[in-house]
Amino acid sequence: MAERLVELARNDLPVSIVRPGPIFASMDEPLPGWNETNSSISKFCKHVFSGGYHTILANTNGGKYDATPADYTVNTCLAAAWRLGNASQEFHVYNCVPDSSNSLLLKNFIKLGCETLRESQNLPMYYPLASKNETLCNINNYLFRKIPGQIRDLLEGR
Repeated sequence: MAERLVELARNDLPVSIVRPGPIFASMDEPLPGWNETNSSISKFCKHVFSGGYHTILANTNGGKYDATPADYTVNTCLAAAWRLGNASQEFHVYNCVPDSSNSLLLKNFIKLGCETLRESQNLPMYYPLASKNETLCNINNYLFRKIPGQIRDLLEGR
């Protein structure tokens, strides 16, 4: 609906819309894994792989991870702008999301993240537990996050 409003309001301006999926760190450019943001998926992954989240609510057997690398999104925006300036000034909406054949299974994503973190540092790490059982996630989060936090607060006199 919003795209239709943009199309109607554009008059003679050359306008296109690029709709990316969730954006993750870069794949190739400017270098693999480059990320200058501390929000959304990147922040979530940082907390999962550094031990901040011990349990995540997710379907690891059939769940898919459909994120788009930042450099792919930027390249799509540049290609859309080039097309507007050179080839066609028609209104276009570009979807920049992986299709089902290019999705990463969530269990493989977690495995790759843990392997990458283990190779890049010599610190102890906590392997996250992923479960689709909400009760199990709540119990684990209470045991591994809330209780240790309360003990620390008591020891520090808060």
